[in-house]
Amino acid sequence: MAAMFSGLAKIQENLMKCVLHIGTEKTGTTLLQQWLYENRDELGRQKIYLSGILGVPVNRLFAGYFQHQLDEWAERNKILSFEDKAKYFDGFLERLSDEIKSASTDHKLFLISSEHLHSRVSRREDIETIKSFLSDHFESVEIICYFRPQTDMAVSLYSTMVRMDYTHDVETFVQEHLRDNSYYYNYKEIADNWSSVFGKENCHFKIYDLKKFAEKDLRIDFITLLPVSVNREKLTYKTRVSNRSTSGLRARAFRIINRYVPFWDDRNGQKNPLNDRLKNLIANNKSLAHGVITSRARDEIEKKFAASNRDFFAEYFDDETSFSTNARLDQNDRHFSYEQVEILVSTLLEDLMPFISLGASQRLSDRDADCLRDIALKIEAGQQLSTRDALELMQLARRARPDGALIKRKIADYAAQVESGA
Repeated sequence: MAAMFSGLAKIQENLMKCVLHIGTEKTGTTLLQQWLYENRDELGRQKIYLSGILGVPVNRLFAGYFQHQLDEWAERNKILSFEDKAKYFDGFLERLSDEIKSASTDHKLFLISSEHLHSRVSRREDIETIKSFLSDHFESVEIICYFRPQTDMAVSLYSTMVRMDYTHDVETFVQEHLRDNSYYYNYKEIADNWSSVFGKENCHFKIYDLKKFAEKDLRIDFITLLPVSVNREKLTYKTRVSNRSTSGLRARAFRIINRYVPFWDDRNGQKNPLNDRLKNLIANNKSLAHGVITSRARDEIEKKFAASNRDFFAEYFDDETSFSTNARLDQNDRHFSYEQVEILVSTLLEDLMPFISLGASQRLSDRDADCLRDIALKIEAGQQLSTRDALELMQLARRARPDGALIKRKIADYAAQVESGA
């Protein structure tokens, strides 16, 4: 791939520094990225540039270009082969080079953030290709990466997956994901890959732990790592928590929804709005805010990565650094009084009844079947359809889309015509 941009002219004037935030996944990256782009204008005034062509707020295209494998992101973008990828990214490096050149005239730092660099760019040769491109465009490049205990990462990823399309329990997910994604959780290998290419002195590896963050805030901790000064007082801190907490009860409810209401709509490849609406109801139902998602395999996982974690900390941290031991599941949270169960059942049914009643009202009756049958027979016989036929069909359409403005207007028009005998 290096040959693809070997001919690009190296920018010689007004060289900026570059910071590459590579993750890892499930370490507050979404919150951090949304906050950075929320402050994009102010950061720009402070000479820090955030890309407008790499994906906002996640710079997904940067990782997508340099990663070797084709994944679900590629599939959703109809990239099914490397030929498709070449077409999709045609001219990408030239556009990025132009953006960097333009930004360099009045900025000191170019900031790229994509946790997919952790999960998707795992081959050292691909990291070397990234280094080759960035070295041609920047005075220096520094890497920032946060790490958290492997079990916590797996459980957090599970909570995200059940909010999407996953249907199995946490134990199944943890065992499958750890088995199939060893690199994803091997922090020593990840750190070695990036530090061997960019230099250990240019890599800032941090533990994802609230107690260890500067001022106990991930956002402030992150900007203290940047190689340029930032006036924090001029930044806004409206963005707080990006992903809502998924309790044990909510996760169970999400799994059931996924079994009966698919997350993806097969007709158009987009998210199914009904799945989304049902999950929003569950997420906002306070009576379901019980249970901490945890894995019984915690001790097994900690033992599995004990040796590599020990080497990881010995190589990249001081002697006192380690992962904090998180509290286990509070068993008291598994016991409910009758009153709590009553509240849970009543609020859950109150949330779901509108969907149930709407579904009942949308079901076709015998009369509806007769209407559709008769209109189909008219079409087959080449007979002309009447305004009454149009009214019947539009009334059926209103069942599926009760708030449709055009549908309502046409029903009123057709009804007036039928009444007048037109």
